[in-house]
Amino acid sequence: MNYLIKVCLYLSLWGFASDALCQSGKVPDIAHKKTLDLESIKKWPEIDNEIISRDGVFIAYNIQNTDGSNELVVKSIATHREIKLGNGKESKFTNDSHFLFFKTTADSIWKVELYSGKLEFVDQGQYLELPGSNSNWVIYKPTKSKGWTIYNAISGKKGEYNTAVECFFSHTGQDVLIYKTGSQENKNADYVLSWLNLENDKEIQIYKGNRLSNVVFDFNDQQLAFISSNGESTYRGNKIWYYKKGTQGAKILIDSVVEDLPHSYVGEKKMFFDKQGKRLFFYSGNRVARKSEDESVKGTMVNVWNYKDEELQSDQLNSIQERSISRKLCLSVIDVENSEKVIQLQQVSDMMLIGLNATEDFALFTANINGDSRENSWRLTARPDIYIVNTKDGSRKLIKSRLRGFDVRFSVGGKYVIWYDNQLNAWFTYNVRTENTVNITSNLKSRIDAENDANALSSISEGIAGWLGNDHLLLIYDRNDIWAIDPEGEKQPINVTNGYGKAHNIRFRRLDFGTNHFNLNDTIILSAFNTKTKQAGFFSVSLGRDNLRKLVMADKGYYFPPRYGSSILGKAQFKPVRATNNNVFLTRIMSGGEYSNLYYTSDFTSFSQLTSLSPQKDYNWYKEQLIHWKLPNGNETSGILYKPEDFDNTKRYPVIFYYYERESDYLNSFITPNLSDGTISIPWLVSHGYIVCVPDIYHYIAGYPSKNAYNAVVSAADYLSKLPWINKNKMALAGHSFGGYETNCILTQTSIFAAAFEAAGICNVIDDYLEPRRKDGMGRIGFYYETGQGRMASSFWENPKRYIDNSPIFEAAKVNTPLLIMHNTNDVAVPWTQGYVWFNALQRLGKEVWMLQYDNEGHVMSDDQNKVDFSQRVMQFFDYYLMGKQAPKWLKYGIPASMKGTDNGLKIN
Repeated sequence: MNYLIKVCLYLSLWGFASDALCQSGKVPDIAHKKTLDLESIKKWPEIDNEIISRDGVFIAYNIQNTDGSNELVVKSIATHREIKLGNGKESKFTNDSHFLFFKTTADSIWKVELYSGKLEFVDQGQYLELPGSNSNWVIYKPTKSKGWTIYNAISGKKGEYNTAVECFFSHTGQDVLIYKTGSQENKNADYVLSWLNLENDKEIQIYKGNRLSNVVFDFNDQQLAFISSNGESTYRGNKIWYYKKGTQGAKILIDSVVEDLPHSYVGEKKMFFDKQGKRLFFYSGNRVARKSEDESVKGTMVNVWNYKDEELQSDQLNSIQERSISRKLCLSVIDVENSEKVIQLQQVSDMMLIGLNATEDFALFTANINGDSRENSWRLTARPDIYIVNTKDGSRKLIKSRLRGFDVRFSVGGKYVIWYDNQLNAWFTYNVRTENTVNITSNLKSRIDAENDANALSSISEGIAGWLGNDHLLLIYDRNDIWAIDPEGEKQPINVTNGYGKAHNIRFRRLDFGTNHFNLNDTIILSAFNTKTKQAGFFSVSLGRDNLRKLVMADKGYYFPPRYGSSILGKAQFKPVRATNNNVFLTRIMSGGEYSNLYYTSDFTSFSQLTSLSPQKDYNWYKEQLIHWKLPNGNETSGILYKPEDFDNTKRYPVIFYYYERESDYLNSFITPNLSDGTISIPWLVSHGYIVCVPDIYHYIAGYPSKNAYNAVVSAADYLSKLPWINKNKMALAGHSFGGYETNCILTQTSIFAAAFEAAGICNVIDDYLEPRRKDGMGRIGFYYETGQGRMASSFWENPKRYIDNSPIFEAAKVNTPLLIMHNTNDVAVPWTQGYVWFNALQRLGKEVWMLQYDNEGHVMSDDQNKVDFSQRVMQFFDYYLMGKQAPKWLKYGIPASMKGTDNGLKIN
């Protein structure tokens, strides 16, 4: 097996090797740096799957390459000694931090003894599982048999269960349930369930009979419940079994039919015990076959559309399996000591269980949603009712009717229900005991609705940071700071961060390490991001002590809490990871020119570097620069300018404008040079001599997305064209998805660009507004355009001119820029017909236009071969129009359909 293991040695297996030592050669000077090519992208290393041991002493991570090659690294944080394990994957530390288990691509299971560095082959197998506590046992499925094996990490002892179908660890990891098929010892049983005590190796059979599912322990590992089934497609034969440790065997808790329940059969869905182990929550159903009431119409398959339908027929057909009333599963609860006490908590009209409160006395449900919930801006019945249900007696109360929004939850202590009303831009609480409802942010003057560019016309909250004490104070975010709010609405709000965020343009967000419940005087760590300078870092705040402290703030990328996505985001959304049993953290630090390496910290002030990858240093990389300019209305906006590392201000460079919405926040992200999948690769273009400008497009005026895009990009082009090292005659556009739509819009309003590329963009807003998406049949009416990213702010019939003005198809005759389109038939986000119609119109008008359409690809491409082809064609297109290089065959002559797959036309003639 040694051929699988690549170990950097120095003195011993736990060598003193580091990433820096394992990389040979000096960093070349700029003049001798290479240009990125396809081969370098295939071998580009990416750090991924990073984990830290519970004691905070060891880390493990993978170095993965685009071509699929992979290496697992295990490293000591204190000494930086490491082991490199070729093809290692799915690594897991044991909870006592003494061992690491991993697999290889050949499904070999290995064990590393962490403190000695001893490496040991365990078995050929898969489905490796470790318990959730300090147990030294693991279970896996060996390749050589159909059963399961239980393995002790310390002794190497193996227990092989060749007839086992599945094995389940208890919470403590001291017990294992073994679910087996019938054997010679149990000829009359189809399946057997045994309870194995790993400490004394004592196995007790607790069940034999039909197949079973949904096995669940109580919180103390003293009780067990599961469902048996006779294999029918209905629920009629399902039974719930119950076992208490120390008794003779499992007994039937519910026998097929639950008397007096509207939904009387046991549904196969996850069950759970309450925290005291006295009650079992399960799902009941009424799964019966539908029969036609009129035999004369049997076989007539017709969809009847009616104007009174609250849900389109196409939507109904797509969700009929999940939403069919006859198959609805409803949450119920049974007393395990008194099986006659069964209460159905959920009604057929209840759509979703939000959760139980801390004492499990109450459950929360959304109910009575009819139609597409995304249509809640105009369809009242698409908004949920919120019900609270007493789990002791099943009584229910409507606490909020037709809520505009879906952010509903119990308080951490269970005393309140809290929700955000998107229509009123306010947080509300409902006191479970007094049944009073209060607007708790009525006295708060700060903006608590999210600055969310992707859904600029619909309000969502900035979110909740946590709770103080036993539901004493609620911590919420505004756009910059954190506030402590009285859930009774009586006391004045307290600004926990003292308004520092708003005063200094900093956006504070709490680092989430698995708890949202804090005590007075606790210290919490905050991520910090300056929305003006794009600096990032960390602060700490001592709750209740008016003590906000800056830990680090720099021109780096540390952690960017999820707000909106981006193709240049990179690893900036990697959240620091805390060692479970130690107050130490694994994090990343990066910048545009600094690889996203792993670091260790205990205080978020000083950081110890753990990895030293720097593949970009061998190539002509990019240098990022934050730029500012004025929009036509006088407002200042921002963007990122990416220049080659070997930039020469005596030259004149072609520039490509690439955009989506707001991108400048990611100034300090490290961009991996991936193959193009619909988006473009900025490092690739810059390395090949282009300047790339990424302007922000977020000063949107409702109803004018086309003009907004034009104003942002053309004003950026005007700003750059005045610079002596920009060739203003060689500027181009590039955008994907919404950015593709923006490209199409801009092309109809100006001819200053020498070339343009768009992928999966819209050209006809009216068609897209009314037509269903290709795969699921769901329309966009009232969601995407009226209140979402489309930003029309009205229906088509309220303002048809607005929809026409923002549809490039109606202005196709004004396009004078050569355009390359990429749109694939499996695109479920933007119908392929949008690309087809756009190409067809431009070709009919005699414009220079090409379209690439890849088989079996969608909104973004997944096949590497297709991505290589696409990357080459986009590069050839820009090289021809911006660099003056010769045109390839496909661009100059096209490729006949008869030559598809035979002649790719990439050669230069």
